[in-house]
Amino acid sequence: LFIKTPGKKEHSPNYAWLLYKNNEKEKALSIFRNVIKESEQTIKSGNEEFNSPYILSEIYAVMGNREESLKWLQTSIDNGWRLYRISLIDPLLENIRNDEKFKRMMTDLKEKVAVMWHKIELEYK
Repeated sequence: LFIKTPGKKEHSPNYAWLLYKNNEKEKALSIFRNVIKESEQTIKSGNEEFNSPYILSEIYAVMGNREESLKWLQTSIDNGWRLYRISLIDPLLENIRNDEKFKRMMTDLKEKVAVMWHKIELEYK
C-alpha cells in the first residue's frame, strides 16, 4: 500500500494482518496493539497527517470494531486522505467494505476527487 508502514515487521499492520489471516491471532494482536499505541501517540503529539488515522482504521476493521474503524477512516479523510481507490481494495478494510457508512464515505470522497480534477482541468485550459 502507499501508506506509511514502519520498516520493521513487528510494527507493520500489513504483516500483522497476514499473521491474523493465518490463525496466528495472538502474535497479530500484539503487533496491532503496538501499532495502535504508536499511531495514537503520533496523533496526540499534534500530527494531523492522514496515515496514522488510516492505519488505525485498518487495524480496527481487522479486529472487528466497525465503529472505531469508520471513525478513524473519517478522520483520515478529514486530514487529507484522497486515495479512495486504495480503500476500496485494501484487504485490511474488508470487514467494513459492505457497511453503508463506508460506501457513503467512498462515494463522497470520489466526488471530492472529481471536483479537484475538474478544478485542475479548468485551470489548465
